[in-house]
Amino acid sequence: MEALIRAYGWEINQQNVLGIPNTENVLSIILEYSYYYRDENGRIRRSHTPTGYVLNCAIMTPTQQPDGSVVFSPAMYLNINSEEEFYDFMIEASKSINLEKSI
Repeated sequence: MEALIRAYGWEINQQNVLGIPNTENVLSIILEYSYYYRDENGRIRRSHTPTGYVLNCAIMTPTQQPDGSVVFSPAMYLNINSEEEFYDFMIEASKSINLEKSI
């Protein structure tokens, strides 16, 4: 996840906006510390110190207002826990939303 954070220049607890390719939607991202881990018995535990990062995200969709301005509103919330999960999400969101428009 550190490579992804460096690549985009995200900082902890600050909102970042990233366009979702092939759509009008954007992804609102807030980088946060994760305090959860899985112990040796497979149980999820909470730590007193950060154990990693999590991306707290919202898919924001545009809506045209009567005065011509555009307002983005949250359509879906999700947490992303790894770099692989982030890229998988971006690829699938681009495909799914693009297919939805063509129907």
